Amino acid sequence: MKKIYHIYVKDKCLLHSIDEEEFHKTWTTLNHLIGLIKSDYDKSDLSYEELYYNKESVQNSSY
Repeated sequence: MKKIYHIYVKDKCLLHSIDEEEFHKTWTTLNHLIGLIKSDYDKSDLSYEELYYNKESVQNSSY
């Protein structure tokens, strides 16, 4: 099973299908940036979804 992430800002998908390593780097960066820059967003506007999938099942699926 492989794990991927989607990152949302105010329920809008900002990044989708990123791997675990990229997610951790991006999530940390976004949380730091949102506190540093002046914007309409705050940390409570950030969310993410963690998904698991079997790569083999996806490759063998029919359309």
